[in-house]
Amino acid sequence: MKSFEFEGRSLDFGCGDGLFSFIRAGGRFRAEFDAFQKTEQLDRFYENADVYDAYDESFDPLVTMPASYQISVGFDHKANLLRKAAALGFYKETVQGDGNGPLPFGDDSFKSIFSNIVYWLDNLISVLTELRRILEPGGAI
Repeated sequence: MKSFEFEGRSLDFGCGDGLFSFIRAGGRFRAEFDAFQKTEQLDRFYENADVYDAYDESFDPLVTMPASYQISVGFDHKANLLRKAAALGFYKETVQGDGNGPLPFGDDSFKSIFSNIVYWLDNLISVLTELRRILEPGGAI
């Protein structure tokens, strides 16, 4: 990922809480920041409950250095993770949706698309076809 350049209108497809991409972009946090400070259902962890899909208004990512660039759109299927991502100030906007289906973006919408989730989705060929549809000619995925 280090060599990937975000150019033009960009998409982080499956951004989650945004921490991975934020750090990759040079963003930094105070030492006392705990990325897992907002969790729920810890008693159900071994039942495969998503303990990280939690948010409340006191969430503060304690940013000490902003990222060296912004990504236009952070896209994920979990509203709580998108709320955490928005708190970073790294994404110009966040969009909720299911990466397994048609994406809520027009043809040729992005010059750069990054994703570290495509291997988790139901149908790789379908997902890649949809990502190609929303990528500008000459863009990079």
